[in-house]
Amino acid sequence: MQRAWRLWWTVLGAAALLAAALNVQSPYRDLPMVHDDVFLLFLTGLVRSGRMSWSEFLIPPYNQHWAPLWKWLFYWENDWFGVEPLGWRLTAACAQAASAGVAYFWLRRYEVCRPAAGLAALLWAGAAIGRWDNPLCWIG
Repeated sequence: MQRAWRLWWTVLGAAALLAAALNVQSPYRDLPMVHDDVFLLFLTGLVRSGRMSWSEFLIPPYNQHWAPLWKWLFYWENDWFGVEPLGWRLTAACAQAASAGVAYFWLRRYEVCRPAAGLAALLWAGAAIGRWDNPLCWIG
């Protein structure tokens, strides 16, 4: 019985984190544009055509940030969805919810009580404003 309740709370917590992450994306849902970075679109085209290697694309810093995971995700979202906004919004929300789940389990590992860890994860899931502020992708 204890195991069933734990599974139920896990599913409910994951749904709450995904709902919070989707809520963050809701103001941007109807915008026709998914990003404002034409230069990265140009670079993904160079990688796709073979004129730039993956390492040349991923390793150099982007502006002042070194974010290879974010650039990798940008490439694949562009490849899968083109400039269709819905796919970009859903992947951002799912990645955000997943990173909030990781935050919860990391806090529990360091013996933070369940309610506090759950609240911190919920705040983390709602932290991203817009598309590019996805904390999971900027850690790296």
